[in-house]
Amino acid sequence: MFVAIVILSVTLYFSVRTDNVQADNDLKYRYVKMKGEVTPEQLVELENLFGPNRDNERIEQVREDVEAYEEAVQRQAALTEQARLKEQAARELDSKAKSIKDKSINSRFSKLYRGTVATLWGIIARLKQMGKIRTAENYSCTLKSFMQFRQDRDILLSEIDSDLMQLL
Repeated sequence: MFVAIVILSVTLYFSVRTDNVQADNDLKYRYVKMKGEVTPEQLVELENLFGPNRDNERIEQVREDVEAYEEAVQRQAALTEQARLKEQAARELDSKAKSIKDKSINSRFSKLYRGTVATLWGIIARLKQMGKIRTAENYSCTLKSFMQFRQDRDILLSEIDSDLMQLL
């Protein structure tokens, strides 16, 4: 019975010791990861810290430093993800707003005009949506001048002929 107790005690001692060695190695790895780059001298110092003459106070300080660093990294990752999601939501809302605005412009002009003018206002809205702002402005200015010449009367594309163009 005594022999069985001694064997179990020795087994328990070595299994706990193995767990402590693994926990120490984990902490050393996390410390090196926190530092980024470690010189050979720093590695020797780190091994001596965990060696036979353990400095438990310094080990606890290293553990606190590593945990504080890991918490800061997690907070930064959460903030970065939050910012990415907000930026994505803002882009989606901006896209929806542009779509609603373009629909509003198109429906307003399609109620006023049924022919060529409505089509041209739709083209201008699409140009703005594609980011071709200057081209859209030029088309818009030209269309407004043409409509002023026509006294705000719409015209069908089939009605545009060389005689009308000479009047312009």
